[in-house]
Amino acid sequence: MIGDRLEPPDTYVDRQTVRLAVLVQTGVLLIASLLVFVGLVLLAWVVALAVVATAAFDAATGSWVEAGLYWRVARRRRP
Repeated sequence: MIGDRLEPPDTYVDRQTVRLAVLVQTGVLLIASLLVFVGLVLLAWVVALAVVATAAFDAATGSWVEAGLYWRVARRRRP
């Protein structure tokens, strides 16, 4: 079986980081849904495909692009 050959990861991702990334992805998909209702279907597809691409990248690399962008913006807002 494949599961017998896989090793556990060296480090785990912080739960808060994963929740933040999923929250951002959900919000962006909600915006894409609203764009569909307004009639901007092509733009909604582009936005949704961007979310899919970042989610796949997050899953493959563990870098969590959305959380990283959020923390960059949050640091700029602090005095």
